[in-house]
Amino acid sequence: MLQELKKQSLKRVLPAVILLAVFAAVCLALGGAGMVDLVRGPDWLYDYYGEDLEGRYVEADVYVVYDWYAETTSRREGSSVETTKSRDFIIDANDMEYIALEVPAADLKRVEQQMYDSWDYLDDVTDDLTTYYHIEGTVERMDAETLGLYTEFLADGGTLDDAFLPYIIRQGKVHGMDKAFSVSMCVIGLALLVWLAVLLIKALTGGYQKSIKRRALAQGDLPLLEEFYIAAEPLHGVRSDGRWVLFNQGPKTILLDAPNVLWAYVHRLTHRTNGIKTGTTWSVQLRTGDRKVYTLGAKNEEQARELLQMLAASMPHLVTGYSDALNRLFSQDPARFATIPTDTALQQELFG
Repeated sequence: MLQELKKQSLKRVLPAVILLAVFAAVCLALGGAGMVDLVRGPDWLYDYYGEDLEGRYVEADVYVVYDWYAETTSRREGSSVETTKSRDFIIDANDMEYIALEVPAADLKRVEQQMYDSWDYLDDVTDDLTTYYHIEGTVERMDAETLGLYTEFLADGGTLDDAFLPYIIRQGKVHGMDKAFSVSMCVIGLALLVWLAVLLIKALTGGYQKSIKRRALAQGDLPLLEEFYIAAEPLHGVRSDGRWVLFNQGPKTILLDAPNVLWAYVHRLTHRTNGIKTGTTWSVQLRTGDRKVYTLGAKNEEQARELLQMLAASMPHLVTGYSDALNRLFSQDPARFATIPTDTALQQELFG
């Protein structure tokens, strides 16, 4: 019995496992390469030249800022005020080449001051540069618009000198994505893999039948349960014989003592989107003496009523059907509710 129930649990978790595996693969594909670079750490910008820089995750201490040539702005709809989001500056790529650097608005005052200090240093107004701007990001090839502005600024209609590389450093980026995004994608991907592993391990080791195994060990009724499992013919996945009721809720196997199941009724749930009916879900609701509610899923109304009929036939004490009066009594006094099958006065009160 337990082996068969484990197989059923595994079958039920497999769709979720496959879905989790797909999502995990997507998340790790999006963030994995960036995370590898983050773990490995950035390369020192000034150690690389030309095409070796493209796509590289780098850091540097920028002492000399030559000028800025372009800025990115935004404007709210209906407003004439533009807000600067970033500016592109020109800095040293190494001792022979130059490269563009994107600076976010939050750092503009600091970098502009570094630029003014650089001008004073290059014009021999000051003897040394004592401050620097630390950068960390990914070297990307310029898009056509950025390259056009870069070329226009530096070449004034002519040909761009080879020393000015057609690359720009995007700060805070790794493999074209924000560092936070890469980290979050990897964390989510790993969490999904852990979740996937937990589902599989729990299904393969019988974790979804833990309560049944614990009960069998405590009460020594595993042989009777085995007998019940073989003898009770399942109807839509539910077994019942007056002693127990056995069914699955997702991958978990539920075993109830039949005498504790007091009430069952067909439940219809109508789904609506924007007031328009989009579907109906049918089920049988089981309520027990300890006020717990269990849902037996059904494909349609006919299946739900077949389930209810089978349960009523196997448990003569079971109260079936729904009414507000039954619901009030069950909510207020489950013990008195349990006397309905034998209390004619209460039957008359409830059913007339």
